[in-house]
Amino acid sequence: MSKRKLTLVLLVVAVGLAGWTGYRERLRVTAWVWHVRHGGVLRLADYLIPVPTNWYVEDYGAGDQILIRLDHDNEVSGNSIHLPATISLLEEPPLKDINYWEAVVTARYKKNGTDAVLHREISLDGETLDCVGGNALPAAEAKTIPIGVSWDCRSTGPLEILITGEDGDLSEAWDFISRIRNSRTSSSKSGQGG
Repeated sequence: MSKRKLTLVLLVVAVGLAGWTGYRERLRVTAWVWHVRHGGVLRLADYLIPVPTNWYVEDYGAGDQILIRLDHDNEVSGNSIHLPATISLLEEPPLKDINYWEAVVTARYKKNGTDAVLHREISLDGETLDCVGGNALPAAEAKTIPIGVSWDCRSTGPLEILITGEDGDLSEAWDFISRIRNSRTSSSKSGQGG
């Protein structure tokens, strides 16, 4: 084989490998590009949401974003399936009665057979984010699928958050959700301090 043909074959193989690697890692590359372009901060309504670098952001248009965790904390054996942690961020009309919303969501979880309905409150710059959660998915018999956990969170403002994933993978989600800031509230606080 001539030197020119060998170079051409090696070039085709290199391009093929680069294309395959790029396709296989496309979500990580896309996530990296998003983080570079946005500085790791997602803006939804008046909220600034810090997004860790190991989360992929899928933009479905104004007021609808989904974050998908690209890695996980738990060990996965060959006979198990890992469900990625996901967070849906939605812009909704503000609630008039957060207690009524919480009662309706709690009743829905109980109706769906949740063992124990969990409640959690997170303070976001003086605004409270109420969360209701429980096990969302029953374990499958064919493969070992951990029981997923689902959370519905709502602020009195326009922020709604839906969280699903394995309980062990959600600690990072809770960490950055607790760092969400309302840019309008934060800017008015900084204006008062001067």
